[in-house]
Amino acid sequence: MTETNRTNTLSGFLPRVSIFYIMAMISLMMAMSALFKISWMDPGDYDFRTTMYFHGIMAPSLLLFYLLAVFITPVKELSGKGYLIAVMAAVFLLCAGSMFNLHKGLSFAAGIQISGFFLLDILGIILAAGLIKFYRAQSMRQKKAGIAILTLFSSVVFILMAGTLGHLLGWAQDLGINSIPGIKGWLVITGAASEAFMENVKTSHSHLIVAAYLCGLAALTAIRFGDEKMAGHKKALYYTGLWMMLAGITAAAGLYLVSALGNRDIPAVFISGHHGENGLALDDLILGMVLSGGALLLFGLAFFHDKNNPQSIHHLRSALFINWLCGFIGSVFIGYYIEFHETFFGGGELPAPGAANDLAFIRAHLLYSFMFLPLVFILILAIDLFPARNGRLERFTGLLPPAAIIIVIAGLCAEFVWVVTLNNVFFKLSMALLVLLIVSGTIVLYPRGLKKLSEKK
Repeated sequence: MTETNRTNTLSGFLPRVSIFYIMAMISLMMAMSALFKISWMDPGDYDFRTTMYFHGIMAPSLLLFYLLAVFITPVKELSGKGYLIAVMAAVFLLCAGSMFNLHKGLSFAAGIQISGFFLLDILGIILAAGLIKFYRAQSMRQKKAGIAILTLFSSVVFILMAGTLGHLLGWAQDLGINSIPGIKGWLVITGAASEAFMENVKTSHSHLIVAAYLCGLAALTAIRFGDEKMAGHKKALYYTGLWMMLAGITAAAGLYLVSALGNRDIPAVFISGHHGENGLALDDLILGMVLSGGALLLFGLAFFHDKNNPQSIHHLRSALFINWLCGFIGSVFIGYYIEFHETFFGGGELPAPGAANDLAFIRAHLLYSFMFLPLVFILILAIDLFPARNGRLERFTGLLPPAAIIIVIAGLCAEFVWVVTLNNVFFKLSMALLVLLIVSGTIVLYPRGLKKLSEKK
């Protein structure tokens, strides 16, 4: 997608305020988590209270992703005030509901948060429809390079699919599984126990939505910085990465759908050990494929670039690549090592000697790789879209990408220390620095105007 073919359809007050508002709400949620007694550092999976508060951060993050898709594409049909105001309304509902959604079952707070989820779905459907119209409006030459748009569209569709599974899970939790129409007959057909069925739905929902979210962010970067005139190594890495992501996220969606609705446990591959304890879950293998594709794409954009571009653009792309690479190491690399050594880690269950280390990894990679790093990634993209209005602010903004690199690498080291030594003090400090980075970037974004997307990168 050539930058010169795009025009600035979203300028003025509301676009920058919408980004600032969502980032500010997310920052507020992070800062207030202690007030609501959210225990981020407890080992193992989240309890219900923490899970819903986590949704109060992650769902607005998805809406940030949707807004970036509108700004970067841009989808003209969504350039009006209505879509942006609806996004901000959804963020308010999601955050407000998550703060007070304390227990399973219907409540006023749950109703507020659920209404936010449904508005999130509607906005996703509108975005997917807009992306179809945007693709059709491109020239034939642009359509030949439309794999980035197709990957972005697929990511949005699979986020909606994962959201539907989340609604199914929420229905069962709040009203009971037997209240779902036709569920008893379906459980008989699939031979599934209700507990196993809902556990598969939960796993498929949580894993697919994260994979699609990350895939969409990389696709947005490809659209933003890709160029029809790319050649050589950059072009090869660009298209190889996109095809890997598209194939991987499509395979993951099919696998999770079959697992959730068909009573099929996700199989493991490369099995070893006396009783076959060690082995890599197939969905984790596919997630590694998606993230590897994103790494190839971002590596090509970061290190094979036009020398005529400003140095700040090179720093920005390098920050995006290092952010992605650290997330890959913090989730896939460490996770693969644990899965291939389950005789020691025991799936986080005693009496395995490494059970506590496995439980520490569960919390660490959820916070670091799947909550904080995507927000930093979005922040860096937003810095590119919203230029500084004066020299002093521009110099400060130029410090954010290198600061992000340092803090993100420190976070990866802190995760490693926590998983290996079970000491999370360094990790807490690194997470505080990540929050500070996000808050600082949010403040910087407020007085910025949307950069003309026709400017060559």
